[in-house]
Amino acid sequence: MNKNGAIVLNNIGGGINIWVDHLPSVGESVMGYGFEVGEDLAKGGNVAVAIQRLGIPTAIIGKLGCDEAGDRDANWLRESGVNCECLIQSPEAKTGQGLGINERETGRNLIVTGESSSKWLTREEVDSALEKLSPAAFFITGFEIKEELVLPAAKKAKELGMKVVLNPSPLPRLTMGELPYVDYFVVNDIEAKKLLGMPEEGPLDAKQACLDLQKKYKSPNIIITLGGDGYAGLAEDHFFCGEQIPVSPIIDTSGAGDGFLSAMVANLYWGKNLEDACRWANKYAARVVLVDGTLKGYSTVAELEAFYKQRGESLD
Repeated sequence: MNKNGAIVLNNIGGGINIWVDHLPSVGESVMGYGFEVGEDLAKGGNVAVAIQRLGIPTAIIGKLGCDEAGDRDANWLRESGVNCECLIQSPEAKTGQGLGINERETGRNLIVTGESSSKWLTREEVDSALEKLSPAAFFITGFEIKEELVLPAAKKAKELGMKVVLNPSPLPRLTMGELPYVDYFVVNDIEAKKLLGMPEEGPLDAKQACLDLQKKYKSPNIIITLGGDGYAGLAEDHFFCGEQIPVSPIIDTSGAGDGFLSAMVANLYWGKNLEDACRWANKYAARVVLVDGTLKGYSTVAELEAFYKQRGESLD
């Protein structure tokens, strides 16, 4: 029996949020409002908390500093029920803090991620943590941490019998090569274009992009989140897609992608196929954007059911 439903290895951090009337262009000065510390844990912490709130036992691997931000982040994780036995706090590390610039009317944002305290995390510590936390159903990772840790950890997790979920965001400087040990490859539309050498401003044929990513990386399952256009996926040879759930007012889109990924993993853990998992995850992400701050937007199943009941809709 699995000790953990999911193990997460990615950045743990947080930062400052500020709101603007419109996102600035290069060289433009704009007025900012509401400068505050956001309830955010960066990609690793956010995903761990979201999956745990959906009732899946979740553990996190990482290293934080013995500083105010590190103490705050560790407390948020533990209060959410995340297994932190392999979360190291070390005086040598400094907990990274980023900046989120949020457009007030649309919820669009610019995000600067702070330097990850994983700079002080070693491959030996990651390997030891994976062995200690095994067995687990899913391993989730991405490139907000020190790049050289990510793919070796994914390979080891696969060897330990886990399903591997890779969100290669931000896109790595290293060449990833073929990734047959990655079961689920999750990117947004801009990342998909860049990985395929396409112009960022041009249109995206989602089905062809899924096929091309599958061919390039040899990962059997490809998922592309498309922002306002919903999502698309390729489950081995089966293509599917879905439209964005219409909600308003959109307050903050910064946690939607992590919420979608987390809910997708939870549904896969519950035994759903990928298409159904993504359909449910799309509904989960729709509620995230209505809430200011990422952690506040991550629902329990009961909260999500109540939200859709109020809309006169079924969660499933």
